[in-house]
Amino acid sequence: MARLKDWKLWIGSLLSVLLLYLALRNVNPKEVIKVIKNADLYLIGISIFITMLQHLIRTWRWKLILAPLKNTAFGKRFSSILIGFGANCILPARLGEIIRAYYLGSLEKISRVSVLGTIVIERLFDGTTLLVVLILTLILSPISYKWLYITEKIKTTGIILLILYAVLIFIFIILRKKRAPSENITKKLLFFMPPGIKEKIIEGVSNFIYGLMPAKDTAGFIKVASLSAILWATHLFQIKIVTDSVGAPITFNGTFLVLTLASFGVLIPSAPGFIGTFHFAVMTGLIILGLSKETALSSAIIWHAVFYFPTIISAIISFMLTPISIKDARKGISERT
Repeated sequence: MARLKDWKLWIGSLLSVLLLYLALRNVNPKEVIKVIKNADLYLIGISIFITMLQHLIRTWRWKLILAPLKNTAFGKRFSSILIGFGANCILPARLGEIIRAYYLGSLEKISRVSVLGTIVIERLFDGTTLLVVLILTLILSPISYKWLYITEKIKTTGIILLILYAVLIFIFIILRKKRAPSENITKKLLFFMPPGIKEKIIEGVSNFIYGLMPAKDTAGFIKVASLSAILWATHLFQIKIVTDSVGAPITFNGTFLVLTLASFGVLIPSAPGFIGTFHFAVMTGLIILGLSKETALSSAIIWHAVFYFPTIISAIISFMLTPISIKDARKGISERT
């Protein structure tokens, strides 16, 4: 009942319904079902394999980002990632990120807030890599005059976000190196709070800043950036495989546009699992590339499915194998949120 009262969940659900309606409008459902039924199962199997490979790459990359905190175990990182992404599939507001930080922090006996800081850095690397690819693609790829206005807007937005991400990374590095002054500033800003509450907040801020370090050294930074590029390359390849599976191949350059719109789609508040927002965004990208509405929607449904279901199943298995109970997890997470 508490979740039903959450305004974010209501807004997300309404947006999901609205965009799902827009995606289904003027679409022949029988044709969509036909396209999905005739999809190449072998290629879908490859797409599922790519989903698990993506989780493995995230696990290797996270080791480098976590290195300044602790040398963490592969299995604990992998299970935490699966549980976190699985939670994002069924919970609103990206609560899976908090859950992932809680699980790894509990399993490795390190600050959960610091771990959450490493996830913020991870997202910045993802966003920066994606935006660089987007801008280069929109500059180098020929776009139909019909869609030129939209792609120009996307390009402008991408450049602004890229600059913002670069500034944030710079600020985080400065904060990490100037940890003590940051704590002093926090103390001054919280002068009006009771000492006990103020100390807890300062401790949380300090731990969060401690996690804001991309890697131990320059070599580690380069490795993190390289793994981020490889990770997004697998997403591009997965889009190509999915469209191939429905007999509507697109150019590799076209996958960049689809991936970018999909990424914007999952940023929009939505119902759990990015239902509606993801499908509408992917469908829009594929229509721009010349696919019919039915084929575009079918591809969006398949791509969502090859990520959603393997992730959920893997998350359940990982959760069953971890020593942390649901009761302990709910209690620990609620205490920190």
